Amino acid sequence: MLYLLFNHKHKKGTEMQDNYTTKAKHLTIDSRRLIERWKK
Repeated sequence: MLYLLFNHKHKKGTEMQDNYTTKAKHLTIDSRRLIERWKK
């Protein structure tokens, strides 16, 4: 029982991490576009 609970918690944590990394990727792409515009 305890093991299942811990496993579920861990899975949720990794999902959050993945979500965060994808958001970060989008952010970097947006900032790159802004920098390209700013250079011109």
